[in-house]
Formats: sequence, C-alpha cells, structure tokens
Amino acid sequence: MPPGYFCGPFGLPFLGNLAQIASSDLTAFLLQTARKYGPVSKFWFGSRPWVLIADAELVRKHANASAVRHPALPSFMHVMTGENREVDQAGLFVTEGEMWRRGRRAFEASIIHPTSLAAHVPAMARCLDRFLPTLERHAASGSAWEARDALAKLILGMVGEIAYGIDFGLSGGGEPTSELGAALADGCRDTFETMMMENATAYLPLQARTGGTGAGD
Repeated sequence: MPPGYFCGPFGLPFLGNLAQIASSDLTAFLLQTARKYGPVSKFWFGSRPWVLIADAELVRKHANASAVRHPALPSFMHVMTGENREVDQAGLFVTEGEMWRRGRRAFEASIIHPTSLAAHVPAMARCLDRFLPTLERHAASGSAWEARDALAKLILGMVGEIAYGIDFGLSGGGEPTSELGAALADGCRDTFETMMMENATAYLPLQARTGGTGAGD
C-alpha cells in the first residue's frame, strides 16, 4: 500500500516531523506514534513519508515478502552526510558485487553455520558468567544504571573472546580491567557517537534551531 493510505502525525511542509524528532528522541517519538495511530502508521522524515510497523507479526511478514527485493537505499541514505555516509556505505548491508559476496561468505562461515555458531557458545557463556554478578548487584540496589554502556562492553568482550581468543577485561560490565580493553571501549564509543543523528545528518541545522538532543540519543 502507498504511504498515503496510513494515518500519522501532521508534518510541516519540507520538514515533516523532524522538529518533533529532533526536540526529543526518535525512539520516544516512534512509540508515541505507534500508540496513537496503531500498529501501522506513517510519519514524515523531511519531505519523505516513512511507514512505521509496530507489530512483530507484520514485521515478519513484510520482511519475508521483501527478502528478494533490492533495498530502496535512497529512501533512508539521504539523511547521512560526510564521512559517516562513506562508512555506512561500506557496510555489508549496502555494499554490492564481489565485496558483498566476500563479506557474506565470511559471515556465513563464522556465524550462520550451526557448527561454527555452536563453537562460540562457551566463550559467550564465560562472558555472561562474568557479567551476571554486576547485573545482580544493580538489581538488588534499585539504583539507576547505565545499561547501554555496560551491555556494549559485554558485547565487545564477547567479540574479543570469539574472534581473537582474548579477554579484553570488558565483559564484567564495569570498568575495563585492562588498558587494551579500556582503549577499545573508548574507540568503539567514539566511533558510534559519530554515527548518532546529531553528528551525522544533513538535518543538523534543524537540530541546532530546535535545541534537541538528537534522534540518535
């Protein structure tokens, strides 16, 4: 169905719903839209209508139906700019031809094949065993916890053990226990911060005017 078939929040000419998104948080905006307009709705990212699907079964059906189609990359890649756009275009989901085939083969060999995947389980279990005491401690305290940073370190710790057989000292969820782990955590944090909407988007002037924290927060 065309985007015009669905209901959604009113969008300003040329800007759409960007002012609402940039003044708060993209996740919160999408949740509010789904609650108000139902499991399938529409919002405007600039002058482009985007369809929001907030139902797991509908997402599954749409993903299956779309699996054979080439993704319409121009529908969302226009929001990236500068070096961030170049980095994003070099990823597995965007590359084409021989580069895509090489990446796909490596991914299949190490992740998708059941035997390879099963071989990763012991390393993942070790990392989770180190992480659980931190999780239990914070659960018992009832205090606020920056889960995003802790989970990012856990995942990076798993990557270290699975890909390199090295304990980066990160999977405990707290402060890194090695200099290498601390440097890696800082490097990954800096890398992902550059990809946040307020650092990577062509709509930065709008965000500056609205005083928002950015959709990537």
